[in-house]
Amino acid sequence: AMRVRMIPVAGLMVLLMVMLTIRAVDLHVLQADALQKRAHQQHFRQYAVAAPRGMIKDRQGRILSESIEIPSLGAIAKEVPEERIPELAQALAMPTERLRRKLLHRTGFTWLHRQVSPSIAKRVMDLKIKGVREETEWQRYYPLGPDIGHLLGFVGVDGHGLEGIEHSYDRRLEGRDGVRLIQRDAHGASLPGGGWLKKPDMGESLTLTIDSNIQSIVYAALSEGVRKQQAKSGSVVVMEPHTGDILAMASWPGFNPNSFGRYHPKEWRNRAITDMFEPGSTMKPFTIATALESKKWTANSVVFCENGSYQVADYTIHDDHNEGWLDVTGVLARSSNIGAAKIAMSVGAESLWEKLSELGFGEHLDVGLDGVSSGLLAPVERWGPVETANIAFGQ
Repeated sequence: AMRVRMIPVAGLMVLLMVMLTIRAVDLHVLQADALQKRAHQQHFRQYAVAAPRGMIKDRQGRILSESIEIPSLGAIAKEVPEERIPELAQALAMPTERLRRKLLHRTGFTWLHRQVSPSIAKRVMDLKIKGVREETEWQRYYPLGPDIGHLLGFVGVDGHGLEGIEHSYDRRLEGRDGVRLIQRDAHGASLPGGGWLKKPDMGESLTLTIDSNIQSIVYAALSEGVRKQQAKSGSVVVMEPHTGDILAMASWPGFNPNSFGRYHPKEWRNRAITDMFEPGSTMKPFTIATALESKKWTANSVVFCENGSYQVADYTIHDDHNEGWLDVTGVLARSSNIGAAKIAMSVGAESLWEKLSELGFGEHLDVGLDGVSSGLLAPVERWGPVETANIAFGQ
């Protein structure tokens, strides 16, 4: 009888041994890689570390934009003791309930406050609250401030360029993030130290044709000119005529890229490139060049400038200075609207349109910035005598 009762017990033991063997094989062989990976994830954690953007410099190598280190505060949410949330909120100058929601609905890493002043970071870290960490991030700094805000643009809190040069050359300027590894103890709490899996790489630097001295002078002169004329806005572009290098580009009203969030988005607009404007008397040399090329006129040819008032169809053209007879050189020297208009009408609308088109008027100009508006040159079919006369002196 004893032997009969032993048979089921022995069978059960054999079955248990087989099951244990199968489980051991499953854990140690079949699931080994997955379990090791899971264990590693429980004891180690990777997180990205932002890299500094490349610097933007002027033609003399002076810094126009650079990334400076700034503290940001984060925490492993599940490690922060709930009873310490009120004092943490007070140190962060944040409503307690808002911080409580932020921490109690998450377990892993969360930002508490990004890009804070060193004094706030010290105040928080002096509390020595478990799970709270200070991280280093990068904030963009613009030494010239509003003098060059429209041209450079700015960078958002995520490190991407949002306007101006910062946006147009974002891919070149942005760095490549690093990856840091931190270790946890058996309870999942972060251990001090850690190592780099990949160090951050700084972005590429950029040198502009801008001269920062000229830029500052231009901005000051523009703001004074707008104030004197009681204008709503204004723009100045300073160009080196032999090379086409842009030495300065300023718009008013300005904004400070170091605190761009305080301004309305419409104030970020770089009017020098987005707005179309009439060339005015700078158009006259192109009118004269067309006339000289046509062989109908030479530098010594003369034109009667009607003593300052000239009727074209139902439109009257005026000169600032009343002129009689002027040679072609004199038309330029005295900047006579009437002289330029008469020369253009003698050359003909088609010749002037062809020359202006050939020189790039009406086309899109690539100056290395996004948002550049194309010029406006009406089709020659729409050029009557009045339009031809006006275009000759740039209106």
